[in-house]
Amino acid sequence: MNCAYRRVHAPPQSRQRGFALYVALIILVMLTLVGVAMLGNNGLQTKMAYGSSEITRSFQTAESGLAAGENWLVTQASKPIADCAAPCATSASIWDRYGIATPTVPTASSAYTDEAWWLANGRQYNYPATASGAGALGTSTDPRYLIEYAGADNTGSLKLTSDPTYKLYYYLVTARGYGAGGDSRTLVQSVYAKGY
Repeated sequence: MNCAYRRVHAPPQSRQRGFALYVALIILVMLTLVGVAMLGNNGLQTKMAYGSSEITRSFQTAESGLAAGENWLVTQASKPIADCAAPCATSASIWDRYGIATPTVPTASSAYTDEAWWLANGRQYNYPATASGAGALGTSTDPRYLIEYAGADNTGSLKLTSDPTYKLYYYLVTARGYGAGGDSRTLVQSVYAKGY
């Protein structure tokens, strides 16, 4: 009986040693990088969502301050006196935008961003008792508003009545709203007309 032995040649061990480990490490590093990138992106999206909600909240509080200023004008039975002395926040009168008023109303938009000026001179809108004060809408501070006399319709072109003493007066209402963290601030303005 002739027995033939077949020899099987295996590749040398030195050529295969650790190759699978290198592949596994490369895949693991790539998965780790993808995971870290996704976490960073998630954090960025969270910050963007927070910033967007802060802007929305400050805009909404500024709008409520603007409405408060316009509502104040609605309740005035006679033309408000435009001689507001500091601080205007506690006065029943209003600013005279083009006349002489003390202190001077800021005319540059950058002046409207001065926090100390707003706290001293802006009228604070107090939310109704059901909402109860500062932070009622989740904000750091209640909104503040400013009313400025901006002139009258002297020609009578917009007169709504035949009364010769009736005149239409224009007011610039500016309001400042705040976000929850105090970092977001929004200014809104409207021109309001009322006849007396």
